[in-house]
Amino acid sequence: MSSKQKPEKDKAVSAKREEAKAPSAKREEAKALSAKREEAKAPAGPSKIQSFFSYFELSKKELSKISWPTKKEVKGTTFAVLALVCVMSVFLGLVDLILSGLIQKILSMSI
Repeated sequence: MSSKQKPEKDKAVSAKREEAKAPSAKREEAKALSAKREEAKAPAGPSKIQSFFSYFELSKKELSKISWPTKKEVKGTTFAVLALVCVMSVFLGLVDLILSGLIQKILSMSI
């Protein structure tokens, strides 16, 4: 064999190897393309209706975790709030009465 024939033979062998590899490479490319297409077709997330119902389901679960006050505690805090409102209204009424009387005396003085 001459030196020119040997590289040509090597080129022919490597070309056959490339051809043998090509189908598997093409299959991999095809798989990658189909995977990308599937990703593009897949929805970004749950539909709005599913999200709506999911929100209420999660809300119900969260409400079950709350430690609700007893009837006795509710009555006690309601009484405390009403008592504070009464005390503050009497206090503010007295302050208003005193200040309005003071302002009337100041305005009724003649200079």
